[in-house]
Amino acid sequence: MKKILIIDDIEANLKVLRLLLNRVDSYDIDSFTKPQEAVEQIKKQKYNYILTDYMMPYVTGEKIVEEVRNSTINKYTKIAIKSANAEDIVITSLILRYDNITVIPKPINKEMLNSFLKEES
Repeated sequence: MKKILIIDDIEANLKVLRLLLNRVDSYDIDSFTKPQEAVEQIKKQKYNYILTDYMMPYVTGEKIVEEVRNSTINKYTKIAIKSANAEDIVITSLILRYDNITVIPKPINKEMLNSFLKEES
C-alpha cells in the first residue's frame, strides 16, 4: 500500500483530503496540522507522496519542500503543493529548483488529486 503524508494547518482541509484520497484508491495516510511535526516525520518515514499546503504558520510549504529534498529517505518523493495562488513566484522557483513537484490549485478536487497520484515520476 502506498504511503502518503498530508500537511495542512486546518484540520477540515485534512479531512477533505483524506476523503478524496480514499475515493481515488487505498492509501496509508499520515496527516499533520503542525508542519513542525511533519518535518520530524519526514526524517523518519518513507513516503510515496507528500501533499502540503503552501501558506502555513511557522513552517511554509517552501520549507517542507526543502526538508523533503534534503532528507535521505524522501529525497525523490513526489510532492504536491496546494496553493490558492499557483502562479506565486516562490512556488515557481521551487518547481524550477527541485524535481518531482506539482502545484495543485485550491480548491482541490478528486480529478486534480488523481492526476497527481497517477502521473509518472
